[in-house]
Amino acid sequence: MKRLDSLIAGTLGVLLLAGCSTKIDLYQYKDVSSVTIVDEEKANYKVQKPRLSANLLVEEGYEYADTIRDAFLARNDRSSIFLINEENAYTLRLTLQNLESSRQYYPSEYVKTKKGGYYTDPYWSYTVSSVMSAELTSLAGEKRFFESSDRFRYAENGRYPRAVPREKHIQSIQNTVGKLLRQMANDLAPEGLIISKKVSVKDPDDFIFMANMGLGN
Repeated sequence: MKRLDSLIAGTLGVLLLAGCSTKIDLYQYKDVSSVTIVDEEKANYKVQKPRLSANLLVEEGYEYADTIRDAFLARNDRSSIFLINEENAYTLRLTLQNLESSRQYYPSEYVKTKKGGYYTDPYWSYTVSSVMSAELTSLAGEKRFFESSDRFRYAENGRYPRAVPREKHIQSIQNTVGKLLRQMANDLAPEGLIISKKVSVKDPDDFIFMANMGLGN
């Protein structure tokens, strides 16, 4: 499941419409989010970022604990999801469930053409994958669980295989951490929150609102 941001169309005084499907050309609207919105309480609502303890617990058996911790903090810093704070904060436990790689050899093949033919270069295809879970615990002891994975391939020419370099494992871990953080952001973001308001460039009484509609399939 993922969180969907939906555009809700309406006129001034109407916030939500139900049971209709309207195609909207966003280029015909300009942002007026600073203008008073019908629902003053929601219009003035300021999103409070969830607090997260900087003491991230990492469980793994691959000697990548520092990599996981640094990747999460760096991604969070760029995405600005959690406010890192020791007071009244969530605690987070990250677990690297699996980290593995495999390889497959592709021998040289003869390719026939109108002018004769040629042999392709032999190569090895490598697959690197990782699986990670997260346990987020509130001060009240409420737990939320998340899990994500990553899998990518790369190739190298040659008849003899090579060891998968450490940076490829780190790349997979970083990708998985990014997916986990997006899941947490979707789960913790407030629902039903008006994000912005736009007015038609042709009709000053025609408005559309962007709202966070919560979780959807």
